[in-house]
This record gives sequence, C-alpha cells and structure tokens, in this order.
Amino acid sequence: MGAGNVNAVRLLDAYSGRWRAVEVEDGSLVGADFPIPEVALLLVDLEAPVTQWRPE
Repeated sequence: MGAGNVNAVRLLDAYSGRWRAVEVEDGSLVGADFPIPEVALLLVDLEAPVTQWRPE
C-alpha cells in the first residue's frame, strides 16, 4: 500500500458505534492514536488504487 499513498484510516468502534479516524495532512498524522483490534472494520482512504493487493 505504501504510507505515502494513505490519506486516512477510519475504524468503526463496535462498542460505542462511533468512527475513529486519523488523517495525513502535509505528511503528518492528524487525529488521536487508537488501537486496531484483531477483528475490525477499517476504511482506508488511498490517494491511488492498489492493484493485485490481497490481505493476509
């Protein structure tokens, strides 16, 4: 994926029903640091598509 290709990462907190998010602005992370549980719903906002990527 490449860190330079990521605009934002969003996590649905199943316990609170709220989204947590961190964004990249001018190369810096903006937003609260949050743990990602072993099983999670994530949205990753990318600058460009990543072809032939398979999660492991």
